[in-house]
Amino acid sequence: MLADSAGKVIKKWRSIFKISQKQVASELKMSSSVISDYESGRRKSPGIGMVRKYVETLLNIDTASGGQVIRSFGKTLQAPATAALS
Repeated sequence: MLADSAGKVIKKWRSIFKISQKQVASELKMSSSVISDYESGRRKSPGIGMVRKYVETLLNIDTASGGQVIRSFGKTLQAPATAALS
């Protein structure tokens, strides 16, 4: 993670995936206040293991709801390569 604040990064990714703190917390079996504390910097950086679980949770939630965000990233990554081949 290349950022000054892991909390800001996980908040950014959660907002990109349009997933609530409550939903992430439920999947991670923790309270939403813990997620809020990480995102706001009130709690020490979550560590790489927690960040990995957090990202996996975002991906799993998105996949379970149809994978729209993941697909949109795939389209974004494929567009320049496709254009370059034309």
